[in-house]
Amino acid sequence: MTIAADTVTDAIWKVATCLATRGRNLVFPDQPIDVAAQRDANLFARRYGVDGEEGTTLTALGTPLGITRERMRQIVQKSIERSAQFEFDIPVLDALDLACASCLPCPVSVLNNHTRTLLGELLIFEHACLFAGDLLGRRIARMSESVMRPGSLRIDSWACAPDDDDIAEVEDVKGV
Repeated sequence: MTIAADTVTDAIWKVATCLATRGRNLVFPDQPIDVAAQRDANLFARRYGVDGEEGTTLTALGTPLGITRERMRQIVQKSIERSAQFEFDIPVLDALDLACASCLPCPVSVLNNHTRTLLGELLIFEHACLFAGDLLGRRIARMSESVMRPGSLRIDSWACAPDDDDIAEVEDVKGV
């Protein structure tokens, strides 16, 4: 199934709705989505950062709705398991992959700026990569951990090419 979207944010929303409705929205696009399916789609999409980096933790998503962290994990996991029933083709992820390939390795903040029009207004590159990995088993880039020492500057995470021979060690990132 091809997901036509201008941004990765839009693609995440479409996939979330498809998974929450078990594909019914594809067969009956004019039929309204029931409340429970809409809630699950919203939680799933927000988990992948479509509303911004803040509030993507299971606790932050569930607390306003009175849903426990464990129940949130189950809702998200159920959607991820449902994704195995579909074969998604998401061209905007191909475009994202192509756009970032020429910049790698580089700080993730550079990729966020460089690919903003493909990501959407609030989505960050790390969440787009998490979505691609969790749902499609696709690796767009590998990211180092950010490095922080007490009393020193924070070194942002770096993105590297997804292949195994392009490994950036933490000490290399610290050196840069």
